[in-house]
Amino acid sequence: DGQFLLSNSSDRTVKRWNLATYQPETIVQDEDEIQSLEFSPDDRFVATGSSNGTLSVWETTGKLLLSQAAHNSIIADLKFAAKGGFIASASWDGTIGLWQLNGTLINRLEDHEGPVQTLAIHPTNPQILLSGSWDGTVRLWSGNFKNLLEFSSHNRVIRDLKFSPDQSTLWVAGSDRQLEKWDWQALTSQSLLTDHRNDIATLAMHPKGNLLAAGSWDGRISLWDTQGQFLRFLEGHRDRVMHLVFTPDGQFLLSNSSDRTVKRWNLATYQPETIVQDEDEIQSLEFSPD
Repeated sequence: DGQFLLSNSSDRTVKRWNLATYQPETIVQDEDEIQSLEFSPDDRFVATGSSNGTLSVWETTGKLLLSQAAHNSIIADLKFAAKGGFIASASWDGTIGLWQLNGTLINRLEDHEGPVQTLAIHPTNPQILLSGSWDGTVRLWSGNFKNLLEFSSHNRVIRDLKFSPDQSTLWVAGSDRQLEKWDWQALTSQSLLTDHRNDIATLAMHPKGNLLAAGSWDGRISLWDTQGQFLRFLEGHRDRVMHLVFTPDGQFLLSNSSDRTVKRWNLATYQPETIVQDEDEIQSLEFSPD
């Protein structure tokens, strides 16, 4: 489970990391900067989205299977459907693409009025897709991917969305430095004021579902219980926190930052260890699925 870790960097590479030594092996060298990275649920493929709008699918060895022009701007996020056999891509061109694994376009969703930053696909029902945009909205798409609902409308950029493991709650983060906890079926929400001093850019849910981590451009990480109670800050980065991921065993939290480091936080002691100091900015981290 989670036997290896992939990262994408500003040097246009995808690297695979040895979890014993945290030494990297470059498996993808792209012609354009890779902005997004996602494993397939069966662990066989990796999808990447580039700043020029190219969608690529690779074997985890680095063999290229598909590369095509998918959008007219940055692909900011990618999600594989756990069931259903498709990839969803979110782009700064304001659209969402739904793609078969052979690259055939299934549908293009165009209701957002600004760049689309983040996606969440329901863990057990791939016909339910949520998207967050710079237009301040979260949109719910279902039933042949029609835009059924618009909610969480604020004068802010929506930067990340995360389902709780029991699928009852959607967590929303954005540029207003607040967290929102949505019962997305009842459409009721709880807004949580944070002491972050800049955008909350990334969310991660603990494998047990009992802890939420929120990373901010102020360089800090906040920890929350699932009732929305603030627990503590983790401080150690010198620049923006860009991405968070829990280790599959739940013992550590990994964070990468614009300070060009990856830190591993021991959740028993809350102490950080710098495990990567890179020459290029690592933009995201993904563990291979269970």
